Amino acid sequence: MRFERTPGQEPVPPGRCRLALTLALFAFACALVVQSPGWAQTSYMALSNALSHGTAQIDPWHWETHDVAYTDGHYYSVKPPGLVLATLPLYRALDAVGADRVARDARIRAESGGGAAWAARTLPIAQYGYDVSRTIKARTAIVNDAPLTWALGLVGVLLPAVLLLWLVARGADRIAPGTGVATAITLGVGTMVLPFSTLYFSHMLSALLGFAAFALVWRERERARGMAGGGRGGSSRESPEGPERPSPPSPQYLALAGLLAGLAVLCEYPLAIAAGIVGLYALVPGVPGLVRRTLVYGGGLAAGIAPLLAYQSWAFGSPLHLAYDNAVARTGFSGHAELGLNDDGFFGITLPRPEAALELLFSVAGCWRSRRCSWWRSPASSHCAATAAIAPRRT
Repeated sequence: MRFERTPGQEPVPPGRCRLALTLALFAFACALVVQSPGWAQTSYMALSNALSHGTAQIDPWHWETHDVAYTDGHYYSVKPPGLVLATLPLYRALDAVGADRVARDARIRAESGGGAAWAARTLPIAQYGYDVSRTIKARTAIVNDAPLTWALGLVGVLLPAVLLLWLVARGADRIAPGTGVATAITLGVGTMVLPFSTLYFSHMLSALLGFAAFALVWRERERARGMAGGGRGGSSRESPEGPERPSPPSPQYLALAGLLAGLAVLCEYPLAIAAGIVGLYALVPGVPGLVRRTLVYGGGLAAGIAPLLAYQSWAFGSPLHLAYDNAVARTGFSGHAELGLNDDGFFGITLPRPEAALELLFSVAGCWRSRRCSWWRSPASSHCAATAAIAPRRT
């Protein structure tokens, strides 16, 4: 059977079909995973509960998470509010229709069928002030929230992950046509993007915003360099009618890039480093209007960071008070026996360790410790095999 193409209708490029199929399979696989909530997820859930009640204080839920700060007699989530604000409408909608009861019933059915929510054989009462009843109550509340955490992650985590892979594929195809799908697969299944796409963390949302800011600046640099070079090496491309004229620089791209970079900081404080790097990248040597470009990007960045400053002023009384300040290092009996977690380095980020990079990429550290090489189970071997199988063949 043959299908006639409608006159004027352009066929869908094969690369787009492969990319769409790849992203759909990735999203489907990640959506099937329901993770047991950890301290980070429960901290976001506690902040969601608090914001839905009109406050940033998580006092009623602070025993359900250890990612918590203690300031002026109250408990707060140590997480910036970006992810929670992005998923708060969905959280309110699920709460309005009684999704918490559905989640609790799902947990009961799973346990009656032999499912176990926790792998620990004994109750970790030391994490809950050495109170057995409090431990049972807190852990029951945590596992009851697991389906809700999963649902929020579909919108706040998995969707940004898919968009990130799409952006990376588009960028790769601009540099080397035909490599977008392989690049997206490599990023999606051969890096930490895969596990973080199934966890209710803000990592994927902040990564999407940060990379989108970089992509916009990159696009604008192509235009600016093309105009400065008289159309050579810029954003001009070959077409059937001949080379296209380069597009003029667009300040709107820089402003939007700054805005996205600022919103990335709203999700994760360390993205301030990325925002600064992207800002430096926006400064194209040899292109007039350097001060104007700086002000445009800086204005967008300030607009993106403004919601974070407003939140911190509302929650803590000062726009410069970070959520990480006074983070609880040890709960003890009181819930805040020792403060100062993540005080080392930049939000707990210290100098990199080369052996950690080797372990993440090749699992060779596991070979050294156990004398059993795990190369074939490492991310590097997996994405190399996927790339070799799917990458287009060229003559």
